Amino acid sequence: MAAPLDRTVLGVSRERPGQRPTNVEQAELAAEITAPLQKDDTVVAFQANNSYGDFEGVAERSLNAEIVTRSNHDPSPVRTALVQAGLKYDQDAVFISKVLRAPTETSVPGVEVYFRKRQDVDFVQQIKQLMFDKGVDGFTFITDARQGDRVDVQVARNDEAVAGLVGIRFQYVPAFDGSYTKAAHATKVKEQEKIFRGVIDEMAKRADIAQADLVHYDTEVFRRATDTDWMSEGVTYDEYLRGNASGRNRGTGRGQLRGETTAPPDSGGK
Repeated sequence: MAAPLDRTVLGVSRERPGQRPTNVEQAELAAEITAPLQKDDTVVAFQANNSYGDFEGVAERSLNAEIVTRSNHDPSPVRTALVQAGLKYDQDAVFISKVLRAPTETSVPGVEVYFRKRQDVDFVQQIKQLMFDKGVDGFTFITDARQGDRVDVQVARNDEAVAGLVGIRFQYVPAFDGSYTKAAHATKVKEQEKIFRGVIDEMAKRADIAQADLVHYDTEVFRRATDTDWMSEGVTYDEYLRGNASGRNRGTGRGQLRGETTAPPDSGGK
């Protein structure tokens, strides 16, 4: 019970060009990817609430999906559910990321920013512009987890429901960088860390930002097999599911949760 907890985030959406998901469809997606977590005793908490993200300047409805687990948690079932959702909803890619306590040779940098209070979409337009100016064009908003923020509760709303926004999360994903090569991984990471620290420095100047941290992720990307020439890395959905059926899954690194029982993230760039 005293062991540090692990934290994992999922990158997933079901939106396609011209096909904006409804609140009901958002809830369906959330139910599908969290189904393996419902009766898992190693899962301490999780959420998959309405949010939105941005990729290359295009906003889309997504889920803020985050899982807190004990160290003996097996991520294979939720990973499989994530890949199945990516395949089912014809997504270019999905990813699963564990927050690490320290960087590794293969980890990637990211930033997690937390606001001093819940904010709405109007406020975050300012934050979006700040990041665009610094060269960051892909992110997801972190959401609150109150009763009214739950995706199943927001089904009845007539608007495009969004949970209360409490922060923003982004990372460098090599698979989305057409110039990435494994040989240049360390160089790419250093370049991105420099960019991210610049964002953190700007965030620190704002009175409405409570915390901005440089973090490191162990990220796995899964993609569809067609129309992904712009992607340099990643296992296809079919490849993963065939391997999963044969019992061939690799584990992921272990992550963390901020709290009394966990080591703090790398906040050297705070």
